[in-house]
Amino acid sequence: MLTDFDLEYYTQVCEQRTFPEDFWNALGSRALFAMLAQGTSLSEFIEKVVELSRNVGTLSYLFIAQNIATLMIKENFEEAQSILPELFSGKAYVSLALSERESGNDAFSLACQAKKENNEFLITGKKDYVTNAQLARFIIVVTRTSQMEKKSLGLTALLVDTQKNREKIRFTQIEKMGLDFLKLYSVEFKETSVPETWKIGKENHAWEVLVKYFNIDRLALAAMLVGMGETALKQAVSFARKREVFGKPIGSYQALQLPLAECAIELSASLALIHESLKRESDPKSKEFGAVALACYAHALKASQRAIDVSLQTLGAQGYLRRSALQALYRDVRYYAIGPLSQELVLANYAEKALGLPRSY
Repeated sequence: MLTDFDLEYYTQVCEQRTFPEDFWNALGSRALFAMLAQGTSLSEFIEKVVELSRNVGTLSYLFIAQNIATLMIKENFEEAQSILPELFSGKAYVSLALSERESGNDAFSLACQAKKENNEFLITGKKDYVTNAQLARFIIVVTRTSQMEKKSLGLTALLVDTQKNREKIRFTQIEKMGLDFLKLYSVEFKETSVPETWKIGKENHAWEVLVKYFNIDRLALAAMLVGMGETALKQAVSFARKREVFGKPIGSYQALQLPLAECAIELSASLALIHESLKRESDPKSKEFGAVALACYAHALKASQRAIDVSLQTLGAQGYLRRSALQALYRDVRYYAIGPLSQELVLANYAEKALGLPRSY
C-alpha cells in the first residue's frame, strides 16, 4: 500500500518545506481519511498509523489528524453529512484551533470569545500554533462562550468555514524548528460569523466532547512515535552492518551494539503497551482509557527520542546532513515533548488519573 511513499519521499518533502500534496491525495483517493468515521476499529487504525510511520515518518500525522477531526465532526455536528464526502476524500482539510500563546497548556484560560447574536456566533480573538490553517477549508475553533464556576464549562467548539469568512480571518505564519511539511499559523478572528447550528457538541460543553478525541490522538501519536523510532533504528542498523572503521563493521563494537539493542527493546515494549492497552480499554471517553493513552504516549516518546538520537549518532556526520532523514526525524520528535501536551503535563496527568495522587497544577 502507498509504495511510492517512503523515507526518501519524507526527506525530500522536509528539505523542500512543502506540503506533501501527492501523499495527501493518495490517502484521500483510498478513503483512508474515513477509517474511523466509517467504523474501522481503533486497533486497525493504530496498526495503519504504525505502518505509515515506518514508511514516511512524521507524515503519518496528517492521516491521524484528518481521521480524528472527521470522526469528531461526524459524531457531534448536526450537518455533518453535508461535508463528510469532502473530508473523506481530502478535498477539505480540517485544522483545530485550541492553543493560545498566553494560556499555553492551560486550555481553560482561553481568551478567544464567541458571542451569540440572533442565530449565529461571532468569534473574536486569536489562536496560535494552528497547523496548516491557511490550507484548511474548515477550522474547529474552541472559544469561551460563558464564564462558569467550573473552569471546564463555558467552552464551545465552533466549525468555521474559511471560504465564507476569508475577510474576517487573518493568518500569520510562524517559523519553527521542525515538522517542515506543516506550516504553523497564528489565526486572528474579527467577529467571524458562525451559524448557531455549526457547533461541535453542546454549547458550553466542548471539553466533554474533546476529551474523547484527545485520548484517541495520544494513543495514535504514540503509535506514530514508535514507527518513527523503528524506521530510524532500521537505518542505523543497516549502516552499522556495512560501515567499516579500523578494519571491521562498526556494528561489531559494543559501544554501538548495546545502545541499538536497548532502543529496539524499548520500542518493542512501547508497541506491546499500546496493543495491551487497546485490549484492556475500549471506551475512549473513560478515565481509564485516558490514563493508558497517557502511559503509551510517555513511553513511546521516550523510546522514540532515544532511538532517533542513537541512530543519528551511529551515522555520525552522515546523519547530521540536511539530506538525511534522521536529522528531520530528530527535529520532529523534539516537538512531541512540547506539544500537543508537554511531557511534564503528560506525567502529571498520569499521576492524577492512574495513581490517584492530588492534582499538581
